[in-house]
Amino acid sequence: MKKAINILLCLALILAFSAASVSAAELHPFADLNYNSWYEDGIMYVYEKGIMRGTSEAEFSPDGNATRAMIVTIL
Repeated sequence: MKKAINILLCLALILAFSAASVSAAELHPFADLNYNSWYEDGIMYVYEKGIMRGTSEAEFSPDGNATRAMIVTIL
């Protein structure tokens, strides 16, 4: 009985870790974003609230230059 419980707990842990990795990939849509950087929370906040979308579907360009049009759009 104890062995069966141990096996079930191991399977539950494996499933939990695999589900966490899938959801992490869905939360981070930008390939050029360093997700351990100081600005990650800010970028994800404006993306999730629909304030900013990035420079393309897969890039946010956090190190790029902002144009006047971009600043006006943000304001």
